Amino acid sequence: AHVLSNAAVIAVEDSRVTAKLLHHIGVRRPMTPYHDHNAEAVRPGLIARMGDEVVALVSDAGTPLISDPGYK
Repeated sequence: AHVLSNAAVIAVEDSRVTAKLLHHIGVRRPMTPYHDHNAEAVRPGLIARMGDEVVALVSDAGTPLISDPGYK
């Protein structure tokens, strides 16, 4: 919860799933979609933000960070 509550943005595979998690732990942070279909376009912006901000990544299905965009 500490990382998520201190992140400037949370990159998420499915915002519907992550929204439930954030609600459950009482965290309100902006989310941005990051999944197999948009990863190539979104990744450069997330990496650029990491220079000045905390960017969290939530993997919500499959084998976390192996079979989703987080592995890159």
